Amino acid sequence: MERGGAFRASRTGGGAEMIADEKISPARLAADVPRRFLRWWGRELRFLLAYPPLSLLFGGEDRVIVDLGRGRVSITKCHSGEDTRLGSFAMAGGLPPDALAVMRGKVRRGTEAVIRLPREQILCRDLALPLEAESNLREVLGFEMDRHTPYRADQVYYDHSVLERQQEERKLRVQMLVAPQAPLAPMVRSLHGLGLVPSMITVGDEGTGQCEVATINLLPETSRERTGRSWVRIHRGLLIVMLVMLGAVIVVPLQRQQALIDELEARTEALRPTVASTQTMRQTIGDMREELDLFVEQKRQSPVVLNIVEEVSRLLPDDTWLVRFELKDRRLHLQGIAAEAPALIGLLEASPVFTGVTFSSPVVRDPRYNRFQFNIEAGVVGGRGG
Repeated sequence: MERGGAFRASRTGGGAEMIADEKISPARLAADVPRRFLRWWGRELRFLLAYPPLSLLFGGEDRVIVDLGRGRVSITKCHSGEDTRLGSFAMAGGLPPDALAVMRGKVRRGTEAVIRLPREQILCRDLALPLEAESNLREVLGFEMDRHTPYRADQVYYDHSVLERQQEERKLRVQMLVAPQAPLAPMVRSLHGLGLVPSMITVGDEGTGQCEVATINLLPETSRERTGRSWVRIHRGLLIVMLVMLGAVIVVPLQRQQALIDELEARTEALRPTVASTQTMRQTIGDMREELDLFVEQKRQSPVVLNIVEEVSRLLPDDTWLVRFELKDRRLHLQGIAAEAPALIGLLEASPVFTGVTFSSPVVRDPRYNRFQFNIEAGVVGGRGG
């Protein structure tokens, strides 16, 4: 495919650039379409986000970083993580006139301001306090201020960081960071005079990025002001309302489907008692079947009393009388009178039906009958076929 020379207008420069004649194969042109589309889409998106209302809705809020140290003040404007250095100026208590002029032209009123001090201008003290003091630690440090520093609590800005909690000793190791108020008061007044909102006095260590802010904030809670960009929040609120309405258009069909699912679940729930009753009945029948099978098996393995009586009658001599016959849990108990009681043990042991035949009590001679009274106990072997 041949393409002739053409001009393309430039959005940024207002001029034109020449697109040289070139030959492009159809396959290459097809592969190049997604890349060209993404490039065009990115340019259009950047152009739209440059429009102030959209940048306020989707962009990050501004912040001004004021770095103090070594007789100079450096000012950096941060927006959406990108920093713009506004300059470095000689210190003059508060902001010098040239710094005020620069900030009036480039920083919008109501912008959040952060004062960042170098580590050497911060007084640090490591303290050991009771662990119970952690719930109101700032108040405790205020009471301890004049014991560990040359200042009272109302003369300084201060904050803390917890270094260690020693549970066994019930101790709390804390680092207290202190900065005198007097040298910083002119700077705070200058920021207020520009219409800025001081929200932090923090520490700037070496290697800290231009827009990076530590978690330490020496300002007390009552002095931490927030940006008053209520009109930005109104725009964002309207955007949220629009997104909610758009979400409703998407959610309503899903809700109808969910209503149908809920109806089916309700019908299923209505049938649940019947199903549960059926399952309970099946379980009961199964339990009864198991008990019946167990009973039949025990019955099959239990010895038949008539067979045992017949076996005992066959083994005992005719001159032996029984006054008690008891069969329980496969144990046979015999009580009676015999002419030769000791011989009964051997007779019963010779039978395959009995095992462990012994006298359960001593043999006693009965003078009335000139015979012996005996009590014999034996185990019974075999089941219904025994």
